[in-house]
Amino acid sequence: MKKLITLAVMLMLAASASAQSNNETQQKPKGPFSFGVGYDFGYFVAENVKYDDGTNFRANWKRGIHLINLNFDYAITPRWTTGIATGFSAYGIPLLFEVKHFFGNNANSSRWLTYANMGVNFSLPEFKVGMQAGIGGGYRFHIAPRFKIDVKAGYKFMQLQGKDVTVAATTDNAHTNGHAFTLGVGFSF
Repeated sequence: MKKLITLAVMLMLAASASAQSNNETQQKPKGPFSFGVGYDFGYFVAENVKYDDGTNFRANWKRGIHLINLNFDYAITPRWTTGIATGFSAYGIPLLFEVKHFFGNNANSSRWLTYANMGVNFSLPEFKVGMQAGIGGGYRFHIAPRFKIDVKAGYKFMQLQGKDVTVAATTDNAHTNGHAFTLGVGFSF
């Protein structure tokens, strides 16, 4: 009889431990890796254009930038992710190292975020390679375990080097520092 009671108690303990471990795995995020696709619109202001012949030109033109983004992120902790961002714009193809910080420990809920990125812009034929960086913040809407929507705003800095730019009937190379304020939406899977 003692053996039967001991066996019943052990089976109940094993069943209880098994049920607790299943609940814990369901509350964790669905994996540290995520893939994102997004669109940013930037209001671009270029200033301090310097030509190879030594002349400077302070440009105050304003234009829109359309950026298509691809993000590959790795969650280090529930609050911090790091990854690679790339995409396409009229000024080239950026390759950026990106860090995101989320406010709140629950990876499965909606929460505020901040981000920073830095890298290079592999430019189109009319532009050379230049540095690019950005900072900003936003809000992540957690729709499902593997589907999130990010709404964000930020500031972007780009160095552009235009080849064979024609100004006042002469052709020269132009070095431009570009500043943009961006608004964007992204989807993370």
